[in-house]
Amino acid sequence: MSLDPRARELLDARAKVLPRTGSVPAHEMRALHRALLAKQPPGPPIHHVVDMVCPGPAGEVPLRLYRPSPAPRALVVYCHGGGWTVGSLDGWDTALRRLANRTGCAVLSVDYRLAPEHAFPAALDDALAATRWAAATTRSLAGSEVPLVVAGDSAGANLSTVAARLLRDAGGPGIAAQVLLYPSTEGDVDSVYMHRFEPPALTRAEIAWYYDQYIPERARRRDPRFAPLHADDLKALPPTFVGTVDGDLLCEEGELYARKLQAHGVLVVTRRYLGTFHGFFTADRGLLPHSGQAMDDIAAFLDEVLG
Repeated sequence: MSLDPRARELLDARAKVLPRTGSVPAHEMRALHRALLAKQPPGPPIHHVVDMVCPGPAGEVPLRLYRPSPAPRALVVYCHGGGWTVGSLDGWDTALRRLANRTGCAVLSVDYRLAPEHAFPAALDDALAATRWAAATTRSLAGSEVPLVVAGDSAGANLSTVAARLLRDAGGPGIAAQVLLYPSTEGDVDSVYMHRFEPPALTRAEIAWYYDQYIPERARRRDPRFAPLHADDLKALPPTFVGTVDGDLLCEEGELYARKLQAHGVLVVTRRYLGTFHGFFTADRGLLPHSGQAMDDIAAFLDEVLG
């Protein structure tokens, strides 16, 4: 594992302005992220962006819709990363503008409830509610009845794939594809994967802190609604893109999940990104080309599965 110098430069810059995960309470970390975002330039232009809400199990769920054209070819329900604890619509705004423009799909960003104020399964419940609502209102969101895709990165990928399985079990709505970037699938900080090496970002101690915020009861961490790798039946799930990172402690469990999906007859496309770090997807492709490559790979996958 050799870290790209550009990736190292980005991580060093981040370390100068943000404390290590777990060293301050979650609400303080969110405030620091908001302050940094306020200084960032706006994302790329896009045909249409609007904030909205949908009904949720504990009140309204904030959403942001991106449409790259009057007639997008699919609607992607996207759950952001951040360990179920940080992350926001604004934090993923630039990346999702780029994703919508690159894929030609409308993207609905979901601002699910965050831990520790809202522990497991609050985030999942919101993700499910938003996906069901998107399916019921696809025509108004995308302009026509287009296919529905679920996607996310890290904790968001975890939420998206669990939602896809639970919707399958409930008889729908149907999901045309799922896009999972460096997903959390095992939910075990004591697994052998967590002791392989010291990563450049998202250390084992940081992962443990995120788990403690979202699902503090260790006895519940084999629940397949939190750890999808422990689900017994993955048959009839939609075609899946799984992107992992070689220097990420979640790499092996993400790829194990991909292989388990394949063993259950699911079409899976996997990509392992080398020389970068967990969380690279939201980086500017001009600063870190891995982000642009992931956008291209996702677009190619959707080209294949959506026809």
